[in-house]
This record gives sequence, structure tokens and C-alpha cells, in this order.
Amino acid sequence: MRTIILSVLMATSVLQCSTSEAKEFHFTYTVGRDKLQYKTDATDWHEAFDRGGVFCYNFFVKREKNLTEDRGLEIIDACANPR
Repeated sequence: MRTIILSVLMATSVLQCSTSEAKEFHFTYTVGRDKLQYKTDATDWHEAFDRGGVFCYNFFVKREKNLTEDRGLEIIDACANPR
């Protein structure tokens, strides 16, 4: 009996996780005069925020030929604070 209840509880939790609908989130990042607009689908704001921050950082770092400490901090600040 305990096995059946545990199986039903596990199946219910799996269904609840899979039925979470993804929403569309938009973020705008500005570093100096450069602007990046990022759009993603995620189940919640925190997941979208994390994805956007990583994308922003990678995008702006790849464009730099000589990344200084100050420029790196500017990129981190911009990617952590989308508009």
C-alpha cells in the first residue's frame, strides 16, 4: 500500500512540474552605447533572469579584444541590472 501511495505522489509531482507553462520574458542590457535586447521563454522570472545574464555577459565579452578590469566590471554591472 505504501508503494502505491508513493508512486502516485511521485507521478503527481512529475505532472505538476511538466505542466508549468513557459512565459516570454524580455530584457534590455546597455553597456556604454551598445544595447542588447534579449528574449527568452522560461517557467519563471528567475530562470529567465539567469539565462539573460549569462547570455549578456558572453555576448559583450566576446566583442572585446582587450578586456580591462574596468570594462569587465562595467559588463558585469550591466548584465546584472537589465532595464
